[in-house]
Amino acid sequence: MTAMQRYHDAYQKDVAASKFVVIAAYNVAKTKRAGGDDGYRDWHKKTIAAFDKYRGSAPIKDGKSSALGTLQASMAAEAEYTALDAEIRKNFDYDTGHHRYQGTTVEVINKYRAGAKDAEKYNNRLEEIIESYLSPEWVVAARSRQGSLYDSLRTGLYNARPPGLKLFNAQEEKILKKFRDSDNPDDQEKADQYEQKRRELWRTTRDQELASADQIMINRYVQAVYYSRKFNVSNPAVDKAIQRLAFATDILGDEKIRQYASSVKDFTYQDGMFLRSRPGITVEADPQPLPMPLPVVPH
Repeated sequence: MTAMQRYHDAYQKDVAASKFVVIAAYNVAKTKRAGGDDGYRDWHKKTIAAFDKYRGSAPIKDGKSSALGTLQASMAAEAEYTALDAEIRKNFDYDTGHHRYQGTTVEVINKYRAGAKDAEKYNNRLEEIIESYLSPEWVVAARSRQGSLYDSLRTGLYNARPPGLKLFNAQEEKILKKFRDSDNPDDQEKADQYEQKRRELWRTTRDQELASADQIMINRYVQAVYYSRKFNVSNPAVDKAIQRLAFATDILGDEKIRQYASSVKDFTYQDGMFLRSRPGITVEADPQPLPMPLPVVPH
């Protein structure tokens, strides 16, 4: 680590050595992180800065910097992705306690839509990582992470249930109680109709929002799987994408998955493909019958 630090400090301004400076900075970050030293974050920033210098000085090929897609690009992409992933986990993921919607149906939908705006911002930042480095490994990871954003949103909305979820606010509850306590059958019927109308509005609005989130979620997860196969990439992000696609298949069915996956170019969906390919699932061989016994030869 000391040797890498010295190399970085000595040559960080030398354009000719820029691609080696990226490697040096990355290895310092990797060593510090393995040792539990929070200083790795600063060295991730230095890795990104070193790659920016390398990208700016590398020859242009087919209209793009030849530094893109290289080992150094993967190192810088990992550095940037790691920081963003930690931020998303802290501030957004359903698994870390976010999107547990409570309140009236109107309040829940408003909270959900506010979360959708945050998801779009994180989605765009992940897209920048993809376009800035074109690293196959981190293209796959970023696509899967984009899918997880909308996965968190739809999971939170899907799980919104009473008693945390309320159809009416306090004022509306008072009016409904007044109608229900009335001796006039017409008033009771009005209360029932009003409640039914609100319930149907909630379900319609919720289902529309879920469908919108599902479409983006499936698209991003499928892209992660597609690119993992195209570039022969295998990492936890791929496993996560397949697991969630298998779960979505159980909920949405093959037709919806096919519809949402159709937007991924050159990808063809086959019924149940993610159920069969999810990690940890083994396909049992067809039972082989015992061979027929040999004929008995009389002695």
